Amino acid sequence: MGNGQTNNQAIPDYLDKNHPMFSDELFIAIEAWEQVLSSNPDKPKTGSRKKLIEDWLKTNHSELNQSAIERITTMLNPDKTGGAPKTE
Repeated sequence: MGNGQTNNQAIPDYLDKNHPMFSDELFIAIEAWEQVLSSNPDKPKTGSRKKLIEDWLKTNHSELNQSAIERITTMLNPDKTGGAPKTE
């Protein structure tokens, strides 16, 4: 566990902003998962869960560049077979 304390509870090292190996993107990815996916939202009728994550990131972390957004949304997206149906 990390050295930081929040409400008298130890926080994990990976969430401790003072840890020498702290990663902003990992911290933001965990926050995005908690805010967008933790309640297990139904897949949207239009768009995707990946789009929900991307929209949340753009609204709440506008400092991220497109590469960081893509890394985070790809990692968090539970719909690994998403995308348009293949045509034959």
